Amino acid sequence: MIYLISYLSIGFIYSLGASLYNNFFKKKVTSVDQISTGYLILGFIVGSFIWPFMAYFHVNSYLNPSFQPEVFSIKQKDLIEAMSVLDVEVKEIVYDPLNAVQQVPFGHLNSTWEEFKANYSPSTLWSFKSEYKDYSGVVIKEGYAKLEDDGTINTYFIHQNYSKPIK
Repeated sequence: MIYLISYLSIGFIYSLGASLYNNFFKKKVTSVDQISTGYLILGFIVGSFIWPFMAYFHVNSYLNPSFQPEVFSIKQKDLIEAMSVLDVEVKEIVYDPLNAVQQVPFGHLNSTWEEFKANYSPSTLWSFKSEYKDYSGVVIKEGYAKLEDDGTINTYFIHQNYSKPIK
């Protein structure tokens, strides 16, 4: 009987600690009104019985945090070479032996390229190759970016987007 009382006491104390931690240290995700006393007591009773599982999942969440994918952004280290718009267009002309694509810069993406040029009127572009981790693996994006006067990159044109699996 002493073991049962000890087991339930540890569970009650653990449930109380978890409840206090969630109320005072975690940010509220939803705007739900205060939990009623009946649900709180029910939570303590259930927590008193299943506290080893709660403790396992609690410790496991700290040891193995969930994956947070990186947000795509172009950093200074991703920039490769400064080029003029004319140099970019000469470099990126698609030569298709079957003539399925016109011989224009970026082939099927030419209309998007022309839109990019018209909207942002860049004089100098930087080629870039950016890698970041996503759910599917490592995503690689290549393209051209306009470097602002303050060193930030707000506008870019992506012409290759592919991924390689995580090993």
